Amino acid sequence: MLATLRKPRPFWLWPATLLAALIAALLLATWLVRPRQPVHDGRPLLAWVADLESPRAEVRAAAEQAIRSVGAEGVSALVWALRRGDSLLGRAVVATEKSLPRRVWLALLRTAKPGEAPRQRAAAARALGLLGPAAEPALPALKERLSDRHFSVIGATAGAMAAAGPAAVPWLVAALPEAPEPVRGHVLFALEKLGPAAAPAAPAVVQVLLTSGDQNTLPQAAQTLIRIGPMALRAMVEALPRADASGIDRLVAAMAEVASRHPGAFDALEAELRRAPRAIQPFVLRAVQQVNQFPLRRALIVARTLSDPNPDLSAAAADWLRQHSCPAELERPLAAELESLRQRVAEIFRPDGLSPPGDAK
Repeated sequence: MLATLRKPRPFWLWPATLLAALIAALLLATWLVRPRQPVHDGRPLLAWVADLESPRAEVRAAAEQAIRSVGAEGVSALVWALRRGDSLLGRAVVATEKSLPRRVWLALLRTAKPGEAPRQRAAAARALGLLGPAAEPALPALKERLSDRHFSVIGATAGAMAAAGPAAVPWLVAALPEAPEPVRGHVLFALEKLGPAAAPAAPAVVQVLLTSGDQNTLPQAAQTLIRIGPMALRAMVEALPRADASGIDRLVAAMAEVASRHPGAFDALEAELRRAPRAIQPFVLRAVQQVNQFPLRRALIVARTLSDPNPDLSAAAADWLRQHSCPAELERPLAAELESLRQRVAEIFRPDGLSPPGDAK
């Protein structure tokens, strides 16, 4: 009779059986919703995407070539991988760590792979970046991933959006106001990589420059405006009236750097100086004076300001010329100017000039 008695089942057997059934159901559901994938050299696209994580350079290079060969045909499969969330299965397995025997839990962990989804999302974003402008249909999904919990995914996503070209600019601009500071840095870097093509984003970037208190975001915003170039000047000038003292200093420095790095920007900066409202002209003049390249061109623009009807502006120009220039240096750039301007320049360098003399260099 004792032989017929059954041994009691371990308390964890039924929960483990139910969990195994859940695993099977979730794996089946994942397989059913997986999109059809293009095939290259007998391998599905997502297998090539997984190779982007390989430690071997030749494997990564082959994967990059395969993904580029697939092209736009692979966008839908890559968007599916990009949107793949941290699985319910993975979260469930992690949550059962203390309620299952260690050996069973580890076996389930190896099956569920809870840390795999973020790596897959980052790899999918990098794959979309390899497609360049062909990945434009994926931009809405990429913008969603800028709010991912994993910075590896965010960085890869921003890079993919920059690679998609000018079409990504509205999506990046839309992400700027809502993004936390560390994410803003990635968005700004993507806009910086787009350069002049990101000109429509200049007002949004200027707003970040004026309002951010993050010491990493501020230089990135300034660098983005500098890379956009002369087309960013108008947005910076228009922002001057609403800027506080520190904001004005940031804008002036950024405008000066734009003109220092882009020779054609000096003409645009002079045009902004002429058309700016009287109250902000002195700030634009400061930007001209802070340009650290093209000294003769800089001196000529300041000299032309001597004829401005705004007496405060012309006085500031005279003071600066006396401190940073001399008649001999100005002789050649002034040769093609009106005689009245040459006389005005000569006058400010006289000991009895209209403004207190400074130390000429």
